[in-house]
Order: sequence, then structure tokens, then C-alpha cells
Amino acid sequence: MPLLKTYTTKIQPAWVDYNGHLRDAFYLLIFSYATDALMDTLGLDSDNRDASGQSLFTLELHLNYLHEVKLGAEVQVHTQLIAFDAKRLHLYHSLHLIEEEKALAGNEQMLLHVDLAGPHATPFSEATLARLMELSAGQKDLPTPALLGRVIGLPTKKPRTSRDGIGAEVPCVSLHPEGDQTVKLLAWVQCAGSWTWHLAPKRHAHSHPRHSGILPLPTGRGPTRIRVNPAPLTRVNVMMHADLIDQDDLLSQLRSLGFEVSSGASAEQACECAVRGLSEARAKALKGMVEQMYGGSATILPAVRQAIDKQLLPALMQFKQNASA
Repeated sequence: MPLLKTYTTKIQPAWVDYNGHLRDAFYLLIFSYATDALMDTLGLDSDNRDASGQSLFTLELHLNYLHEVKLGAEVQVHTQLIAFDAKRLHLYHSLHLIEEEKALAGNEQMLLHVDLAGPHATPFSEATLARLMELSAGQKDLPTPALLGRVIGLPTKKPRTSRDGIGAEVPCVSLHPEGDQTVKLLAWVQCAGSWTWHLAPKRHAHSHPRHSGILPLPTGRGPTRIRVNPAPLTRVNVMMHADLIDQDDLLSQLRSLGFEVSSGASAEQACECAVRGLSEARAKALKGMVEQMYGGSATILPAVRQAIDKQLLPALMQFKQNASA
């Protein structure tokens, strides 16, 4: 089975900008319609959604603009299934002029199967899984998209280092509150095996107490990569990352901490049960769980976050106030 040709359209006047090119937002609109068409192919059409109360939500996506698309152009979306598991789809769309191979744009998506009654994540039906397996088998010989897992970031060069661990110094200018100009020297410094920018020690004019010593500058998180983890049916080692915490994960974590939570309980019911008769040990365990969830990189589904905010956090705060009274 070749790439699916999921959506075809003509670029509309309302979609172009002052340069006569397709606006960035409307690339995503076209890819969104292509995802709708893929849902129809998988049996997740409107009739199925109405009957089952289940649908797909978008967790994360990356969009690469490769070539301009002009007013009146007839374009088509090709779709490739990259991977799937019990609840998620990882797919790749590419935009082309009709009957042309050159890609005008690429769009990588991670989708989650959701029960709208919660809403909460829910496994695909057997019928949908069968269609996914059929599609995956038919596309197994397709090459991996060149832009799969692409990340955003400025290129960096590892500096030449001297024996004392300080590399090339770059002057920059800052302003004191009083208006004095201070020239500082930023230097690459190796610490614990990684490189970061630090202020070079006291090598500037108009010394000021705030700028004495070596002060580390904050470093940001790396660019996001999207991948399915785990993905037993993955054909390639993809890098798109969208780990998530759904209702089942919350219930599982509460049970692992020793809380008795009935199967089939909603996230809110599970949290309400967990805070009944709080002890110091239980409060500490819940606090650690919440800190780990909120401090991690996983996506917390709205129903889970709402349950924690509404049930767990107020109860933990009240317990802390009562304990200190």
C-alpha cells in the first residue's frame, strides 16, 4: 500500500497573505482536514464517533515549511502511519502539488484516542486496531520521512578550550540601574561534562557588586522531540515524544502507593478517595506523586489535572495547615 492521498484542495483567496502565499496557519488547516480523512479510513468517522462517544485528540505536532504555496494552487496531502500503540497514533503528512513528488511542507502529529464522556484516554476498538495493523503492514516498505523527529534549535559550536577549562570569551554589554555601562566577558565553561555560559571572573570596567565572581546563566530545556514510548509496532526509531498521564496512569500510581481505588473510578473519584483519612505518611506520598507528575515532561490530560487541582491539592494544603496548628 503506498502513501495515502488523504486530502485534496485548491488554495483559496482567504488563505493567502499579503505576499500572495499560503498563510502559515492554513497549512495546518489543510493537514487537519487530512487527519479527519485518515480517521474516516480507520473507521473513526462521524457515525462511529456519535455511536461510540470516542474520538482522536491532538497531543503534539511539528510543522515544517519547505516551499511557498501560491493562490490557486491545487495541492494534495500524502499520509504515512509511523507508529501506533493501544491508544496513540504517530503519523506524518506531506503537502504536494497534484501529481508532484516534491514536498511543500511536512507535518508530524501525535494523536490520542479519547472517550469523550470523561474525557479520558481509552484503547482503540478491535476493529480500529485491525485497520491500523493493515495500514502499517501495507506501508512497511515506505522510506522514513526525512524530517521525522526534526527539532528547532540554533547550531552551536564546541569552543576551543584551554587547560583551565575556559574557552573563547565573548564581550557583551549590560546596563547598571544607575545607567553605567559594564562590559562583561562571557566564557564557555565545562562543568560536570557539559558546556554552559558563565560570566568570566571580574574582567570588566566600572566594577559593580552584582557582577563580581562567576555567576551561572540559566540554561533552557532542549528542543522537543516526539516519539511513541513504548511502541512495539514501530517500524522506525522515531523521536517524537508525547508521554502522557491519563486516568489509568493516575489510578495505577495511587494503587502503587497503597491507596485502594476501585476499578472504573474517574480521576476525580480516585483523588477524592485518596484524600479520605489522610495521615502524615499518606500526605507525603501524595505530595511526592504530584510533584513528580507536575515537574516531569509528560503531558497530563485535562481531566487528571483538574481532579488533582480540585481534590488533591486543597486536601494536602488543609492537612498541612491542621498539622502546623
